[in-house]
Amino acid sequence: LGFSAVLLLTLLLGLLALFQIQRIAQETKQIATVNIKSIDYASSIRGLLNEMRLAQARHILTADTKVKIAQEKFIDDSVARLRDIEGKAELIFQSNIERDTLKRYQESKNRWISLSAAMMAASNSADIDAAEAAYLGEAGSAFVEALDEANKLSAYHSSQAESLWSVAQEVVNNANLLVFACILAVIGTGIFFWYITNHSITGPIAVAAYAAKSIS
Repeated sequence: LGFSAVLLLTLLLGLLALFQIQRIAQETKQIATVNIKSIDYASSIRGLLNEMRLAQARHILTADTKVKIAQEKFIDDSVARLRDIEGKAELIFQSNIERDTLKRYQESKNRWISLSAAMMAASNSADIDAAEAAYLGEAGSAFVEALDEANKLSAYHSSQAESLWSVAQEVVNNANLLVFACILAVIGTGIFFWYITNHSITGPIAVAAYAAKSIS
């Protein structure tokens, strides 16, 4: 009976450990396959937006046609890269918060790109005043809105990753406590059955031996 109890507790310890390991694996997989990618996509979007904004400023400020052409090509390439990143992000963004924020960002970004076309045309025609007015006016406002939504995505994904990491740490701590408790239970059960065995078997034998010795 004692052996069976110890074996049962040991089996329970193994099952609990397996359950905790599976939970840790799930949280780690979530961080590695979703959260890190989401953070990377949001960061890439923010970086490209800022680089495009800087390229627009260079386009307006320079009189060199070659520089203007280079900035236009960079902006066009960045727009294509943004679309590619957005497509990948849509595949892994799961919550309504992510999807709604991404949608608002795309609307603001598209409006910014549309307004920037007139700004770039004014810059190419050397109408610097009109280009600067567009850069600082409606186009600038649309850019700020798009960047703000991208920042919200980054903040959301960072908080989610931190939350999952905290959960994983909590699981590890709980697993350690469970293992320690089970070990104590195994030891306590062993001591208990040792005590029972010692007093239920050796006790009567000792009494019988003492009685036999007294009679002799």
